[in-house]
Amino acid sequence: MTIELTALQQQRRDTAANWTSANPTLLTGEIGYETDTGKFKIGDGSTVWTGLGYLPIPDSSGLIPISQLLLPLGSASAPSLTFTGDANTGVYSPGADQLAITTAGTPRVVVDSSGKVGIGETDVDALLVIKGDSNATTNPSIRLKDGADTREAWISNASGDLSLNVGGNDNVSHGTLKLFDSGVLDYSQAAGSALRIDSSGRVGVGTTSPSVNLDISPASGAAELKIAGAEGAEASIRLFADQGDDAADIKRLLTDTSGNFKIQHYAGSAFVDSMVIDSSGDVKIADYQSGTAGKNGFELRASGELVQNRNGGDAYTLYNNSSAKTITFQASGSATFAGTVIVGEYSSSATNASGARITASGQLNLQRQAGASADNRFQILDGLTVKASITNAGSATFGQASNSTNNNGVAVGGNNGTLNIYTTRYSVDAFQLINTSGSGTNVAVRFDGDGSATFA
Repeated sequence: MTIELTALQQQRRDTAANWTSANPTLLTGEIGYETDTGKFKIGDGSTVWTGLGYLPIPDSSGLIPISQLLLPLGSASAPSLTFTGDANTGVYSPGADQLAITTAGTPRVVVDSSGKVGIGETDVDALLVIKGDSNATTNPSIRLKDGADTREAWISNASGDLSLNVGGNDNVSHGTLKLFDSGVLDYSQAAGSALRIDSSGRVGVGTTSPSVNLDISPASGAAELKIAGAEGAEASIRLFADQGDDAADIKRLLTDTSGNFKIQHYAGSAFVDSMVIDSSGDVKIADYQSGTAGKNGFELRASGELVQNRNGGDAYTLYNNSSAKTITFQASGSATFAGTVIVGEYSSSATNASGARITASGQLNLQRQAGASADNRFQILDGLTVKASITNAGSATFGQASNSTNNNGVAVGGNNGTLNIYTTRYSVDAFQLINTSGSGTNVAVRFDGDGSATFA
């Protein structure tokens, strides 16, 4: 038998203000309705009105607004908020004021109570922690893409080595900046390492093993270092020895706007030139100033000339390994040689050499190539007048030794031994043999110009 009851049920109702003022305790299952807000609550038999929560009511779109959803904390393997058929993927809370996302039962993202975020890490000790095995190509830690997805930059941490790469969308790096766990910093391109700073602070350009503080060693081609000043400004390098704690420790290499290259030293308040190579190739050392008195220095000119300013004393001095002077040129023009002086191609063993030698003992050797035509090898001149000469044939002449009127001189033949005396002294002594033994007549033999002879 079916019994049908037809009745209307009316729930307790009032305005929100009156409900709050009365603050009753509804029976278990009893409904209380706010006539002015459209909201309602269901009692539990013990909680007063203000302690009960409102039940959701669908809006005009059929959606039920929820002001607060209370869920259990859950866990990584059983998250509080999950999905049908995938119970180990969702959202849970690892603890008070913490939020986490889990997939396949493993925590992937954690936000702790201070707002720090961990990706792959539950013990978050930085604002953002990313943990996981990555590499510099297919699986970086962070990948940044442009809007067209044609250019990318990615960051990786492989075994403690940090890499920043740029390239296309094919995982091929066009440039890599890498900081190794050992403290080495390297920048590489497709051709290999372009710049490296090793763990000792040495910089290598084109080499991964710098041997000095700055090592430029390209794999191919010439090595070049460029330092350029702005327009109208010089360029320089300063060198500091012993930490540069006094003026003597400081040197400077400089090129100026006139094309001069300079090596300078610091003289207390300013840099002073030690050496200058000008634009024509002339080299000036120390305080050389052409035509200026009281200066000390010299200039080696591109033409081959060596010019010196010397304020008295030795101008050029050459020392041997024992610090003894071997050659000295004075500012007055004189020169001193401690050893043998060779002129030309003098040789003590070759017969085809021509030259001269002056030994330290004062010996003068004149050499002429064997078989050469006779000429005046050695001459003594008074102005432009030859007073004495010796030929390579062995003959010698002194004065005006020729058979001409009013000539006076002596000629000694070479291999034939002929002795010719030319004189204008006709009736007086032309040639004398003098005894200097201290006894007897001093003039032992005398020949007069007319042919007569006197013997003591």
